[in-house]
Amino acid sequence: MRNLLNFLIKYNYWFLFLLLEVASFILLFRFNHYQQSVYFTSANGVAG
Repeated sequence: MRNLLNFLIKYNYWFLFLLLEVASFILLFRFNHYQQSVYFTSANGVAG
C-alpha cells in the first residue's frame, strides 16, 4: 500500500496531464462537428 501511495505521489503530474488530455479530446470531439466526422470516418475505415 505504501508503494502504491509513493507511486501516485511520484507521478501525480503525469496522471493530471493524462486526465486533462482525455478531457480535452472529449470536448474536442463532442462539440466540433468537423473533428467528430473525421474521427468517425477514420474509425469506420479501420473497422472496415
